[in-house]
Amino acid sequence: MRWSKAGRGAFALAVLGVAVGVGSYVLRDVLWPDDTVEGRIARLKGAWPAARRDAASELGRDTSEPDKVVPALIAALDDADEEVRGDALASLAGFGEAARPAASRAAVLLKDDPEPGVRRNAAALLAAAKDPASTPALMAALDDPDPAVRAEAVRSLGRFGTRGKGESSLPIDADALIEALSAALAPEGPEELRSAAVDALDSFSGGDERIVGPLAEAAVKDPSAAVRKKAISLLRPEYAATVPALVAAVDDPDAQVLLETTAKLAQIGMADDRTVPALCRAALRADERSREGVGMNLAQLILERADSSVPADRLTPRYEAAVGELGRVAEAPGAAGRREAVTVLCRIVATYEKSGNPALLGPAKAALDAVLARIEDEKDEAELRLHAMDQWELAQTFARYRDASGRGGRDDDLNWEGRWIEAMGRRLASPVPGIRRKAASILQDGLRNAGAPPALRKAWGEVTPGLAKALEADDPALRRDLLEILAALGPEAAGALPGLRALADREKDAEARSAVDRAIASIASLDGLKSEKPEDRAAAASALGRLGWRAGSAVPTLIDALGDPDPGVRSATAHALGGLGPVARPAEQAMLDRLASEPDSAMRSTLLTALEAVAPGDAPVVAAHVAALHDADPGVRATAAKYEGLPNDEAAIQALAKNLADPEGSGRAAADALVARLFRSPTAADALIQALRGGNAGVAVAALDERFEKVSASAEMRTLRDDLPRLREVLSSATPALVDASKSITTPAERGAVFAVLGRILAFAAISRDDADREAVGPALDPFLAVLAEPSESDPELRELAVERLGAAPTRRPEAAAALLKELERTKDPEPRAAVLAALASLATHADRDPALLDVVAPAVPTFATLLDHVEPDVRLDGVRALGHIGEPARSAEPALKRLAETDPRPEVRRDAAAAVQAIQGLARMPASPPRSPAGGPGMMAAP
Repeated sequence: MRWSKAGRGAFALAVLGVAVGVGSYVLRDVLWPDDTVEGRIARLKGAWPAARRDAASELGRDTSEPDKVVPALIAALDDADEEVRGDALASLAGFGEAARPAASRAAVLLKDDPEPGVRRNAAALLAAAKDPASTPALMAALDDPDPAVRAEAVRSLGRFGTRGKGESSLPIDADALIEALSAALAPEGPEELRSAAVDALDSFSGGDERIVGPLAEAAVKDPSAAVRKKAISLLRPEYAATVPALVAAVDDPDAQVLLETTAKLAQIGMADDRTVPALCRAALRADERSREGVGMNLAQLILERADSSVPADRLTPRYEAAVGELGRVAEAPGAAGRREAVTVLCRIVATYEKSGNPALLGPAKAALDAVLARIEDEKDEAELRLHAMDQWELAQTFARYRDASGRGGRDDDLNWEGRWIEAMGRRLASPVPGIRRKAASILQDGLRNAGAPPALRKAWGEVTPGLAKALEADDPALRRDLLEILAALGPEAAGALPGLRALADREKDAEARSAVDRAIASIASLDGLKSEKPEDRAAAASALGRLGWRAGSAVPTLIDALGDPDPGVRSATAHALGGLGPVARPAEQAMLDRLASEPDSAMRSTLLTALEAVAPGDAPVVAAHVAALHDADPGVRATAAKYEGLPNDEAAIQALAKNLADPEGSGRAAADALVARLFRSPTAADALIQALRGGNAGVAVAALDERFEKVSASAEMRTLRDDLPRLREVLSSATPALVDASKSITTPAERGAVFAVLGRILAFAAISRDDADREAVGPALDPFLAVLAEPSESDPELRELAVERLGAAPTRRPEAAAALLKELERTKDPEPRAAVLAALASLATHADRDPALLDVVAPAVPTFATLLDHVEPDVRLDGVRALGHIGEPARSAEPALKRLAETDPRPEVRRDAAAAVQAIQGLARMPASPPRSPAGGPGMMAAP
């Protein structure tokens, strides 16, 4: 049929219209795509592969709507376009376990899809979905012809590993899995596959030697340095094969592998005999690429596991071997980590100082020898020697730690400080100026110790000749430091006097000459005690006292000076002996004899104080202080009362009680001493109560106020735990007397002091875990109940104290709650009312364990509910906890609690509100609330 001209025109127009329509549709999808989830799902079904690919990829970027997106992506897995299938698999993996419905289809694709990329993404999806049923498909994929697919299958299997947390419940044979993963480590396989196999084996390991063995072998033998490094990083200390593999890996030619190996060895530390030798071998063979890192790893060597739980017959040789190896590193000029080896050697010494473990004494001595050898080797580099000298601060730190731990002074077989001081004295002759100055600086620092055992004093005796000789160096700064040291040593540096006098004769500079003169005067200060002028003798004694232990050689001369006819000289001498401390113990008897015959009262006080410093706790010194409580002079009595070593016996307490009446100073000291013994002695408690009743109340009130303000109930209770039977005896004796005194004493200050003591007794009972203790002090609540029961009680501080004490009542809680509820009705002012509510809320937290208390507080539920809207989160928390412990009777507050559980800005309030709802519904018990701790003021104690 022939088309007419008009027909051809119409046909052309129709074709053009279709083209324009299709083009518009395509341009709309390209230029203005619908980016909603629904729009992307629609494009996933479109005719254009490029649009489907984009949609499949984009749907994985937002995983918030899995119910819509996952089914659409699963449908796309049947797409004819390989890229669409691959992108859909990748997007599904982003949904994690929500994509588990896709697992069965992904398993089919993993087995049958012709495209390696699709199969690889299918394996990755199976891992992300964590569907155990898919593991047989992953096992089968280990035979895939494409190495990338095999690697992904290995990685995905690793995602199902239990890492030793339990037996695997996978539907695959464990032996076959281990065999397949181990086979994937074959060196002829691709690196990606071997790397994945290392990760997968680690995920199934848990110490199974069938798995750990291949891991350890890969750490040493794999042809790829990256794989070896990864395998090393996955070896854990508890694996038997780990240390042998690490020891072998020390010889690895790759620097990164070596660094990973040494880091692992340092982490294992002294828990194994082989680690330190291997680390040191690495340090000796490290090259420029690895030496800095190996040194840093060596510095991280863990020593803290060397404790008493390791038998001495294993610990000692382990540390001896480690010290030997570290010493060789520190000594070798070309080794990496020489500085770090020195530091570790000093840490070994510090480990002995800290632990006191005798098994480490020998290794600590050897370590100290090795460090001092580096310091004293004049052929070695100065930088290393200065670093070793800087370890002095570590010595000081751990010596102080040992003193604080109660193991006593520093005079032991190690003598770290003494040997260091001797070495520094020898280094004053070093040809290197920096070494000389550093040695002098350390010697100056060493003189700052308040005390010194005989070994350290002996070390200073060895140093003194070197000090005098070093003054000849042409180094003004060094000479100035040395003169300060000699002046500080005083008579201990007597051997340096000839050299100093010669230096004084030739010194032309006025300032330098002055420094020499000061050193000579200090060293020769004993001569001043022989002066004809009393003021010179007193000045010489005072100077010796300021030297402390360094004037130990002056003790015999000072003993003679105790008999000086001038009281000022005798007083200065007693002060000096006290300044020397225990070094002056040979003077103890002479000081006691002088005390017995001394006519000057100020001198007797000085002698008492000095005896406390020279021989603290010695029986004759204690007896002298007790006797001094009866001295005719009030100042002497006050000094004796301040002695912390006074016993709690009847004689001392009675003497202190008698001193309470002293208006001239010893009364307050006696009151402080009695208050310190208040809960240790029934006699002391009785004496204080009698004082509050009588004319000595002022000092007793002041002493109680100061004590309770400075020492909390919890802190005081910790000091009393060593003798709880005595504490119970005191409380049972004192409580009735205090209750009686609360009724009979009417003056505000004395009455407040009585209530303060009663409050502290209640605080002790609240701290105690013994129900019998709590019941025993029940009568101590009566005065507080009486205060609130009396509407006319006008002392606001006393009412406040009563509210606080009743809120923390350890016993008779129903009575306390009833009294607080009445107080709440009576109180209208906001601030006191808030305190009463807080106390009630605190009591209510015990309601779920005390039915009688529950009966009292349950009617107050609406009141507690008002706390839930308070602006202060702590107040809301009080209300939440009270309601939670009340439980089911607080059901009316449940909506408000649910609101707090969902919306409160403070996590603690949300958590406890949710727990309170559970408790009210009977689903769970309300967790125990922490103890309440209101602030205390003067005359009041902080609650525990």
